[in-house]
Amino acid sequence: MNNKTTEGAKRNLTRGLALGMLFAVAACDTTVTNPGPISSEFLDVPAAQAAITNGAGRGLSDALNYIAYTGAAISREVHPSGSTGSFGITPFQQEGSLRFDEVGSHWSQAHRARVLAKEGIARIQGLDAADQDQSILARLNLYAGYISRMMGENMCNSVIDGGAAGSADVHLNDAIAYFNQ
Repeated sequence: MNNKTTEGAKRNLTRGLALGMLFAVAACDTTVTNPGPISSEFLDVPAAQAAITNGAGRGLSDALNYIAYTGAAISREVHPSGSTGSFGITPFQQEGSLRFDEVGSHWSQAHRARVLAKEGIARIQGLDAADQDQSILARLNLYAGYISRMMGENMCNSVIDGGAAGSADVHLNDAIAYFNQ
């Protein structure tokens, strides 16, 4: 082969690749359609039981993440080493002081998990008995028990559904009830 033939082959290969890339890009549909929030009744079908339970489990994990990390900092089980600031150990927590404006997210995450589990149990129990997956319901009760226990042990009081502040023992009693299911 001579240089002229090699250059022509390279040019044809380059043109072919460019043309192929052009067709590939033109063939792609990159539009995204957001269906928006799902309707609540979609959670009232038997197929949603696992998703409801997984959501409550995720809520428990999120709440435990906040509470355990901050609790470990306050009790000096962990020490800051560059973990101050955004989701880090604040200077007040390093001193052993919990400030309301720094732990509001802990309260919110815990109550979000509590509501997800409580309402999930009600949804599953609202299904026909033949459609209820008892192993999933048992796991959901276990998550609800752990959530309630965590709140009873780590929150100074309880506020249920916007009611008056009460004893944190309310959460511990709820935990016992969930664990006994």
